[in-house]
Amino acid sequence: MEGSQQHVPEADEIRPEELIVEIYRQKTERAEAGLSGTQVIMSMGTWKKIRSYHCSLGILRGSLPDYINRDTIFGLEVMIDDREGVKVL
Repeated sequence: MEGSQQHVPEADEIRPEELIVEIYRQKTERAEAGLSGTQVIMSMGTWKKIRSYHCSLGILRGSLPDYINRDTIFGLEVMIDDREGVKVL
């Protein structure tokens, strides 16, 4: 609608699935540019949100590797900082 403002979600409103997709998008974008990604920076609250969501999915069965473990996601080391959102380096 014309004249209506678009709602921009606050950091605490972003769903964990969206955060996970954003990390993967940034990692893929860096790879396509010929850059390696080794770390992802996020707040402790964001990391807890992602970990909680991941735990709610249950145990991965079969031989497929999991994309997340205690301190990595998609093979990127998780670094904690007081930033909004996520940033792959």
